Amino acid sequence: MRLSRAKLRGTDPSGNAERYRLFATLGGLYLAQGIPTYLIAAALPPVLREAGVSRSAIGFFSLLMLPLVLKFLWAPFIDRFSFLKIGHRRGWIVPMQVVTASGIAVLAFIEPTNVTGLFVVCLTMALAMSAQDIATDGYATNSLSEKDRGIGNAFQGGAVALGVVVGGTLSLILFETYGWTPTLLF
Repeated sequence: MRLSRAKLRGTDPSGNAERYRLFATLGGLYLAQGIPTYLIAAALPPVLREAGVSRSAIGFFSLLMLPLVLKFLWAPFIDRFSFLKIGHRRGWIVPMQVVTASGIAVLAFIEPTNVTGLFVVCLTMALAMSAQDIATDGYATNSLSEKDRGIGNAFQGGAVALGVVVGGTLSLILFETYGWTPTLLF
Protein backbone atom coordinates (compact mmCIF):
# COMPACT_ATOMS: atom_id res chain seq x y z
CA MET A 1 0.00 0.00 0.00
CA ARG A 2 1.39 3.38 -0.98
CA LEU A 3 1.16 6.16 1.56
CA SER A 4 -0.18 9.52 0.54
CA ARG A 5 2.23 12.44 0.51
CA ALA A 6 0.11 14.13 3.19
CA LYS A 7 0.56 11.19 5.54
CA LEU A 8 4.28 10.90 4.82
CA ARG A 9 4.82 14.61 5.33
CA GLY A 10 2.93 14.60 8.61
CA THR A 11 0.15 16.95 7.49
CA ASP A 12 -2.54 14.30 7.87
CA PRO A 13 -3.56 13.95 11.55
CA SER A 14 -4.06 10.22 11.11
CA GLY A 15 -0.54 9.90 9.68
CA ASN A 16 1.36 9.93 13.00
CA ALA A 17 2.20 6.24 12.74
CA GLU A 18 3.72 6.86 9.31
CA ARG A 19 5.70 9.84 10.66
CA TYR A 20 7.12 7.75 13.48
CA ARG A 21 7.93 4.94 11.04
CA LEU A 22 9.75 7.48 8.86
CA PHE A 23 11.75 8.75 11.86
CA ALA A 24 12.62 5.17 12.85
CA THR A 25 13.63 4.34 9.28
CA LEU A 26 15.87 7.39 9.07
CA GLY A 27 17.37 6.61 12.47
CA GLY A 28 18.09 3.05 11.37
CA LEU A 29 19.62 4.13 8.08
CA TYR A 30 21.90 6.69 9.73
CA LEU A 31 22.88 4.16 12.42
CA ALA A 32 23.71 1.66 9.67
CA GLN A 33 26.11 4.25 8.23
CA GLY A 34 27.52 5.36 11.58
CA ILE A 35 28.60 1.95 12.84
CA PRO A 36 30.97 1.08 9.97
CA THR A 37 32.17 4.68 9.69
CA TYR A 38 33.32 4.75 13.31
CA LEU A 39 34.53 1.18 13.16
CA ILE A 40 37.00 2.47 10.55
CA ALA A 41 37.62 5.95 11.97
CA ALA A 42 37.70 5.26 15.72
CA ALA A 43 38.22 1.55 16.40
CA LEU A 44 40.55 0.48 13.61
CA PRO A 45 43.52 2.80 14.41
CA PRO A 46 44.07 1.52 17.98
CA VAL A 47 43.64 -2.09 16.84
CA LEU A 48 46.24 -1.54 14.12
CA ARG A 49 48.59 0.12 16.59
CA GLU A 50 48.26 -2.80 18.99
CA ALA A 51 49.03 -5.16 16.10
CA GLY A 52 52.30 -3.29 15.55
CA VAL A 53 51.34 -1.35 12.41
CA SER A 54 53.38 1.83 11.97
CA ARG A 55 51.86 5.19 12.79
CA SER A 56 52.45 6.41 9.24
CA ALA A 57 50.48 3.46 7.83
CA ILE A 58 47.70 4.11 10.34
CA GLY A 59 47.68 7.80 9.37
CA PHE A 60 47.23 6.74 5.75
CA PHE A 61 43.82 5.33 6.76
CA SER A 62 42.53 8.87 7.36
CA LEU A 63 42.28 9.10 3.56
CA LEU A 64 39.29 6.76 3.86
CA MET A 65 37.16 9.70 4.94
CA LEU A 66 37.68 11.43 1.58
CA PRO A 67 34.71 9.68 -0.08
CA LEU A 68 32.46 11.13 2.63
CA VAL A 69 33.95 14.60 2.18
CA LEU A 70 33.89 14.53 -1.63
CA LYS A 71 30.50 12.88 -2.04
CA PHE A 72 29.11 16.09 -3.54
CA LEU A 73 30.98 15.13 -6.71
CA TRP A 74 28.86 12.02 -7.38
CA ALA A 75 25.70 13.04 -5.53
CA PRO A 76 24.07 14.35 -8.74
CA PHE A 77 24.62 10.95 -10.37
CA ILE A 78 23.01 9.11 -7.45
CA ASP A 79 20.14 11.61 -7.33
CA ARG A 80 19.40 11.18 -11.04
CA PHE A 81 19.95 7.51 -11.76
CA SER A 82 18.63 4.29 -10.32
CA PHE A 83 19.81 0.84 -11.31
CA LEU A 84 17.39 -1.42 -9.40
CA LYS A 85 13.64 -1.52 -9.73
CA ILE A 86 13.01 -1.52 -5.96
CA GLY A 87 12.74 2.27 -5.79
CA HIS A 88 15.15 5.05 -6.57
CA ARG A 89 16.65 5.60 -3.10
CA ARG A 90 16.18 2.01 -1.97
CA GLY A 91 17.95 0.92 -5.15
CA TRP A 92 21.08 2.62 -3.84
CA ILE A 93 20.69 2.04 -0.10
CA VAL A 94 20.15 -1.72 -0.16
CA PRO A 95 23.09 -2.62 -2.41
CA MET A 96 25.41 -0.22 -0.56
CA GLN A 97 24.43 -1.83 2.74
CA VAL A 98 25.20 -5.24 1.25
CA VAL A 99 28.62 -3.99 0.10
CA THR A 100 29.33 -2.48 3.54
CA ALA A 101 28.21 -5.57 5.48
CA SER A 102 30.17 -7.80 3.13
CA GLY A 103 33.21 -5.57 3.59
CA ILE A 104 33.02 -5.97 7.36
CA ALA A 105 32.76 -9.75 6.95
CA VAL A 106 35.77 -9.76 4.61
CA LEU A 107 37.76 -7.65 7.11
CA ALA A 108 37.26 -10.42 9.67
CA PHE A 109 39.49 -12.68 7.58
CA ILE A 110 42.25 -10.16 6.84
CA GLU A 111 44.97 -9.88 9.44
CA PRO A 112 45.24 -6.42 11.04
CA THR A 113 48.86 -6.29 9.85
CA ASN A 114 47.78 -6.60 6.18
CA VAL A 115 47.55 -2.83 5.68
CA THR A 116 47.03 -2.98 1.91
CA GLY A 117 44.23 -5.53 2.12
CA LEU A 118 42.52 -3.61 4.93
CA PHE A 119 42.84 -0.33 3.05
CA VAL A 120 41.30 -1.71 -0.16
CA VAL A 121 38.32 -3.23 1.66
CA CYS A 122 37.84 -0.14 3.83
CA LEU A 123 38.00 2.12 0.75
CA THR A 124 35.30 0.04 -0.91
CA MET A 125 33.21 0.35 2.26
CA ALA A 126 33.81 4.13 2.44
CA LEU A 127 32.62 4.57 -1.15
CA ALA A 128 29.52 2.46 -0.41
CA MET A 129 28.80 4.37 2.81
CA SER A 130 29.08 7.72 1.05
CA ALA A 131 26.71 6.56 -1.72
CA GLN A 132 24.27 5.33 0.92
CA ASP A 133 24.53 8.64 2.75
CA ILE A 134 23.66 10.55 -0.43
CA ALA A 135 20.64 8.33 -1.05
CA THR A 136 19.53 8.49 2.60
CA ASP A 137 19.85 12.29 2.68
CA GLY A 138 17.80 12.46 -0.53
CA TYR A 139 15.17 10.19 0.99
CA ALA A 140 15.03 12.34 4.12
CA THR A 141 14.75 15.55 2.10
CA ASN A 142 11.96 14.15 -0.07
CA SER A 143 10.05 12.50 2.77
CA LEU A 144 10.22 14.95 5.67
CA SER A 145 7.82 17.85 5.82
CA GLU A 146 9.31 21.24 6.55
CA LYS A 147 8.04 21.08 10.13
CA ASP A 148 9.56 17.61 10.64
CA ARG A 149 13.02 18.39 9.30
CA GLY A 150 14.31 19.42 12.74
CA ILE A 151 13.11 16.15 14.26
CA GLY A 152 14.56 14.26 11.30
CA ASN A 153 17.88 16.00 11.85
CA ALA A 154 17.74 15.07 15.53
CA PHE A 155 17.22 11.42 14.58
CA GLN A 156 20.17 11.68 12.21
CA GLY A 157 22.42 13.19 14.88
CA GLY A 158 21.30 10.71 17.53
CA ALA A 159 21.80 7.74 15.22
CA VAL A 160 25.28 8.91 14.24
CA ALA A 161 26.14 9.40 17.94
CA LEU A 162 24.94 5.86 18.64
CA GLY A 163 27.05 4.71 15.68
CA VAL A 164 30.08 6.27 17.39
CA VAL A 165 29.34 4.31 20.55
CA VAL A 166 28.63 1.00 18.80
CA GLY A 167 31.12 1.23 15.92
CA GLY A 168 33.87 2.87 17.95
CA THR A 169 33.64 2.22 21.68
CA LEU A 170 31.76 -1.10 21.76
CA SER A 171 33.91 -2.46 18.94
CA LEU A 172 37.07 -1.71 20.91
CA ILE A 173 35.66 -3.47 23.97
CA LEU A 174 34.70 -6.48 21.85
CA PHE A 175 38.11 -6.51 20.11
CA GLU A 176 39.80 -6.58 23.52
CA THR A 177 37.50 -9.31 24.85
CA TYR A 178 36.94 -11.58 21.83
CA GLY A 179 39.54 -10.61 19.23
CA TRP A 180 39.51 -9.39 15.66
CA THR A 181 37.57 -12.04 13.72
CA PRO A 182 34.71 -12.70 16.20
CA THR A 183 34.14 -8.97 16.73
CA LEU A 184 33.90 -8.20 13.02
CA LEU A 185 31.66 -11.18 12.35
CA PHE A 186 29.41 -10.06 15.22
